[in-house]
Amino acid sequence: MVSAIFGHNIPGVGFGATIILIYIIGTIARNILGKKIIQYGESLLGKVPIFKQLYGGIRQILDAFAAPDKTGFMQVVLVEFPREGMRALGFVTNELKDTTG
Repeated sequence: MVSAIFGHNIPGVGFGATIILIYIIGTIARNILGKKIIQYGESLLGKVPIFKQLYGGIRQILDAFAAPDKTGFMQVVLVEFPREGMRALGFVTNELKDTTG
């Protein structure tokens, strides 16, 4: 398209156009109309048998990591579990202090 307009190729125009397109899609998705379109797309994915389970699981994982201030994971820890000498990864989801601090 660029060569048709300007008569020759311009390096980087495709990359720039891709960045601008991603920005425009993100701007549309942020507003109410964009959210409605995304919800409709998600409902369509929820109706496809194989994608229903796959998309639902991936969505839950992404939601848990995307919002650390809202009941998500605050940090990753290494705990001694299931027995002494063995370690396992864990995720801190909440902190609670007793009367002794």
